[in-house]
Amino acid sequence: MPSGNSESGSEGQHTQSSLTGLEKEISDKFSQRWEVYRIATHEKGGMEMALDMSWKYSTKQMYDILEMLDVYDALKKMANDKALAESKTRK
Repeated sequence: MPSGNSESGSEGQHTQSSLTGLEKEISDKFSQRWEVYRIATHEKGGMEMALDMSWKYSTKQMYDILEMLDVYDALKKMANDKALAESKTRK
């Protein structure tokens, strides 16, 4: 996986220009790309997986993992929103 914070190639949908303010600040301030920090800090990723990014996974695999984390987060949010809505209707 390439190091640094600029996106090379067209793999994945995450590019430096699509980062939020906080994500860009983190990418600019620290040596790893935002995507590595996202994987390292995610409950389904973790530091071990982030460390493996440099030798065990290709850049395409990294973006596949990020996509899976995004889907996981979206499904978790939908379930939480549904539970919250149901709890409000019961009151």
